[in-house]
Amino acid sequence: MRIQPIILAGGEGRRLAPLSTSSRPKPFIPLPDGQSLFEKTCRRLQHDMFLPPIIVGHQQHRYALMNHARAAGVTPAAILLEDETRNTAFAVAAAVHFVNLTTPDATLLFLPADHVIADVTGWREAIVGADGLAHAHDA
Repeated sequence: MRIQPIILAGGEGRRLAPLSTSSRPKPFIPLPDGQSLFEKTCRRLQHDMFLPPIIVGHQQHRYALMNHARAAGVTPAAILLEDETRNTAFAVAAAVHFVNLTTPDATLLFLPADHVIADVTGWREAIVGADGLAHAHDA
């Protein structure tokens, strides 16, 4: 199974204001352990079941996206940058179009850049189980 993770990192994270700002949204704020939510998302993808992630974000945050991915030990397959804030549907459509051009046989996994998931093993098992259900319906 080839899973292409796509990290959606274009939001402003306004619900965490005043800690989050337009120049430093919620996914890039360091948590008490020193890692950002974006770094934690990238680290969850360090497993053989995942292709290198595609990241979708705003051009204003391009350096934060690259630096936080690097801090997590991840080299993205691509970083797709929006020149202006749009919405999740636009980010998903852009990523699907990009994947169709590069790895059309991959199973897509869309991930928010700002979630905490304590049980990473259980999270990965759920992904494998969900993929099995999707293939069972195709038969």
